[in-house]
Amino acid sequence: MDLFDKIQDLKTFGINLKLEGLEMEAFYSRTMVAFFNSLRDVKAEPIDDWEFNLFVGGDLTASIIIEDSVLRINPLCDDPYVVVMDLLEFVATKHKETISLYKKISEQDYCISDSSSEDVSDDDEWI
Repeated sequence: MDLFDKIQDLKTFGINLKLEGLEMEAFYSRTMVAFFNSLRDVKAEPIDDWEFNLFVGGDLTASIIIEDSVLRINPLCDDPYVVVMDLLEFVATKHKETISLYKKISEQDYCISDSSSEDVSDDDEWI
């Protein structure tokens, strides 16, 4: 079994990220796009909130998708090794940090929206 066949397993089975819903999946995907765009010679181009294409040296190399909390890679070239290694590096080094950041931002958004709803008084009902 060669490398390409093993990468097909990532396409078929993926990596369960244990994300909690569509918003967290979209945040995770956007964070991955930013990570890949920070790398030299790699460009990530979003397709939607949960999928993006990766280009290495200007060549389309792979499509990455997060669906039902599972991260999958669809290799689109003969040698997606660099992209797969970068993808695994992100999951290994940035996964917990990304989840923590999402939860922190979500808590802040909840506190802001919760406090703004308390500011509405009965005097404002006529508006």
